[in-house]
Amino acid sequence: MHIDSWKRVLLAAILGLAAAPALAAFDTELVIEPTSAKGMKIEKPAEARDYIDHTGVYVRFIPTDGKGRPFPVFINTHNYLVCPDSDKKYFLNDVKEVNADRRSGVRVFGFFFAKPPCDKATQHLEAITAS
Repeated sequence: MHIDSWKRVLLAAILGLAAAPALAAFDTELVIEPTSAKGMKIEKPAEARDYIDHTGVYVRFIPTDGKGRPFPVFINTHNYLVCPDSDKKYFLNDVKEVNADRRSGVRVFGFFFAKPPCDKATQHLEAITAS
């Protein structure tokens, strides 16, 4: 049986995807500190992602004060995950801007944490902005 080279590549990709481990179910509930809502609406547009050794939570920031783009800053000890029935905090390891719309000022950030041992954590978010 003769298989063209592009078919071999396609077959290898399909087999590679089939062999990849399935991501476990993981999500967060977003709790926003009241001081973070100045001049912007904050929302979580999608479920959190489980990346095996860490988690990613994506949060959208929408300007509401008509002054343009929000430029929030995040302090890792003020942004963390907590599992139900636990006091242990999983602090923010990294935050990256993953999307920004120049015209509307809407920005999406990815928040990355160490993986907590629960399936449904609470994310505490404090975005610090200039007044």
